[in-house]
Amino acid sequence: MPAAVIFRRLGAVAALAMALGFCISPRAAERSSHLGIGQALRYALEHAPTITSAKANITGSEAQKLAAIAAFLPSLTLTEQLQTFHPYSGAGSTFIGGLVVPAQHPFDVSVASPNLNFNLYNGGKDTANYHSAIEALRSANLGFTATMDSLFQQILADFSAAGTDQLMVQSLERSLRIDEELVDLMQRKMQGQFASKIDLIKSQQQMLQAQTQLSQARQQRIADLEKLYADMGLPQTDLNLKIQPWLPPAPPSDGSGVVIADDPQVLSARAAVLSAQHKVDAARAEYMPTLAVTGQYYFLGFGTSSFGEALNSTSRSNYMIGLLLTVPILPVYNVQADVKQALANVDSAQGQYQGAMASAANRTSDATVRLAEARKTLDFAIRSAELAHNNVRLTEDSYAAHQSDRFDVDNARLLAEQADLSLASAKLNFHQAGWEMYRTAHPSAFPTQLLSAVLKDHDPAQIAVTAESE
Repeated sequence: MPAAVIFRRLGAVAALAMALGFCISPRAAERSSHLGIGQALRYALEHAPTITSAKANITGSEAQKLAAIAAFLPSLTLTEQLQTFHPYSGAGSTFIGGLVVPAQHPFDVSVASPNLNFNLYNGGKDTANYHSAIEALRSANLGFTATMDSLFQQILADFSAAGTDQLMVQSLERSLRIDEELVDLMQRKMQGQFASKIDLIKSQQQMLQAQTQLSQARQQRIADLEKLYADMGLPQTDLNLKIQPWLPPAPPSDGSGVVIADDPQVLSARAAVLSAQHKVDAARAEYMPTLAVTGQYYFLGFGTSSFGEALNSTSRSNYMIGLLLTVPILPVYNVQADVKQALANVDSAQGQYQGAMASAANRTSDATVRLAEARKTLDFAIRSAELAHNNVRLTEDSYAAHQSDRFDVDNARLLAEQADLSLASAKLNFHQAGWEMYRTAHPSAFPTQLLSAVLKDHDPAQIAVTAESE
């Protein structure tokens, strides 16, 4: 796949990100107290270290391809040499610029020479290096696609984790207020001798447990935010950043028809193996003789008083053209070392290829199981939330009819708060699992589809919040 195609694809992804209107800088992130998934993806696309490295690999591979092509082209250099000649005796001659020049007295000389060299045969080294460069460029291009897939999936996971932490912190804060109210109610009951010290201790213990859970949730939120920052490539400026706990639903995909060998990471690793194998052929070509056409054209000038006179008198003198045959004889250990190093690189590339195959296979299996379990969890959470809110309504009706007390109502509210948290977390988890499955089934389309879904289904209220913060 040509680099131009890759960068056009990146341009399409970037255009979708631009359409979201989410362009943030470290300073803007510091001013803003809200971060949506669109902002996170957009910033990661432009600043994530893995994306920067992948683009640099493509640029480096393009340079290697140009160098490989240059080996097939003739080389032409131009030299200009000024020198002073001074004989020890008054008679004799010297060889200058392809000519035997009488040298009875000192003089200045100017030698200008275009030099041509054109390789005819070098044991196939140039061809092997060219094929290696082509495969290396293909590997870099596919590696860029795989990197973008992995980055977006990682951002989804980080964002989901941070969003879940934020939901938990907010839920625990509300639960803590209810627990504080329960403790106050229990103290009043004790004063009226309607409750015992044991009941108060239980309420206080429940409140302390909620405070402990809230502290732990805040610590976990900080850790998950730090990971999100790092994967986005965003300097950590504000740990109080609010996450918009929302992910778009993924297009339906059951993972059927997935071919592991078509995964970009696998294809990139396979191309790297082929590139390394061609490098072995290039190293072995050092044992072979080389044949090249060489040519020189001389322009000479002589002056008895100054370099300027020699330069002014420079004119065509002679030329030569011929064949240059080079046969390597000694040493051979340096060639053997290059061949062994190239073979070692092939083994290393083969190992990475096998690792990519295993990673893609495991990712497919894990995504299938994860999506199925996430769907079950969401169904359970929906039913639990419905029951919890129904329980709150019934308990409030019972309280209004003086058939239960405020303590029962608060306990019902606590259960509903826990059910709402489970439902919100299950939704995030389910959408994340859906995108993991879609990435497994359609890795090339995954980034574009994700950004399209964010653009299509994004909550207008969230856009307003972001625009106001900017």
